[in-house]
Amino acid sequence: MLQAVRRSKGWLLAAVLVTLATTLVAPPTSSAQPVPVPKCTDSYTLRYCVAYLANEEYSNDDGHKYEKPLGSNCNYFTAHVSAPGASDCGNGYRSEEWCMDFSKWVYRIEGAAVTNLNNLAFSAKNYPTYKTYASGRRPKLGDLAVWAHESHVGIVVSVSGSNATVVSGNSWNPARGDYTAIYKKSYPASTFQGFAGPKF
Repeated sequence: MLQAVRRSKGWLLAAVLVTLATTLVAPPTSSAQPVPVPKCTDSYTLRYCVAYLANEEYSNDDGHKYEKPLGSNCNYFTAHVSAPGASDCGNGYRSEEWCMDFSKWVYRIEGAAVTNLNNLAFSAKNYPTYKTYASGRRPKLGDLAVWAHESHVGIVVSVSGSNATVVSGNSWNPARGDYTAIYKKSYPASTFQGFAGPKF
């Protein structure tokens, strides 16, 4: 009887150790991995969704990252937002300066309001949440970031200290040395005139 109890206790201890080891070395579940966010839900903040999609478009070399043809301002985003003054490129794209069209498209896809945004970069100043850098507003994830010269706008995808990493359309294309692509770069926050956070 005593031997049976010892065997039983030994088996129980072995089972506990195996379970513990399995738990410690088990790979993370799929729910812990980044997943596409085509539409914002209660599981994700709106700021996260906006930044995520902007980053995805920057990373997708085979997608909408570049003008087609390069140097024409013909782009996917202008064709998918309200752009009455844009010209038809004949390839499903439309042509105009498109940094705001890119930002506006990202906001709209993720369910953020596009109130008062037109095709001009400085229209972000009319967004309900806009505040200037001079007023003390600092960049936050998902913000529209308006350059100090007011002729360019992008989306803040990360913040580190006093720097903001921004993804913007109609921007730098390193392969050509011109402004025909979606680009991502870190800038001092003082580069920007102001910021507007997304709202539903």
